[in-house]
Amino acid sequence: MTQQNQAVEMRRAVLRADGGAPTGDNTPQGGMRLAVMGVGAVGRSVAELAGEYGHDVTALADSGGAVVDAEGIDVDAALESKDRTGTVADNAHTEAALAADYDVLVEVTPTTLGDAQPGFSHVEAALKRDRHVVLANKGPVAERFRDLVARQR
Repeated sequence: MTQQNQAVEMRRAVLRADGGAPTGDNTPQGGMRLAVMGVGAVGRSVAELAGEYGHDVTALADSGGAVVDAEGIDVDAALESKDRTGTVADNAHTEAALAADYDVLVEVTPTTLGDAQPGFSHVEAALKRDRHVVLANKGPVAERFRDLVARQR
């Protein structure tokens, strides 16, 4: 299996976390509400594939801003904005995504060694709200494992 195929399978595994299979359309069928922090290759793929697995992306954030909608954002429009302007939105802060209605935070920002930011702060905010967290970013675990364990339920 190529490295690219492995990456796609990892992204799909994240989206199958509830045991669901692709629905074949973008209609949520009891799926999860996702807040995706980071819009690189993995974050973009999670956002693009979420609907196929019955999930709604209710927040999508990059370092320049955030798109938030409790009913589900227009992922295509947000990614088009990212391609055109370099950010998903320039009218909202990342904090808006963390305060959004979501069940699972998908943390895929770049890894920062030393302080594990901004990933650690994102995970901490989600755990304080009793939300599930999926990490593709190893920084918070590698650098701040004890702090994360202390913040669990």
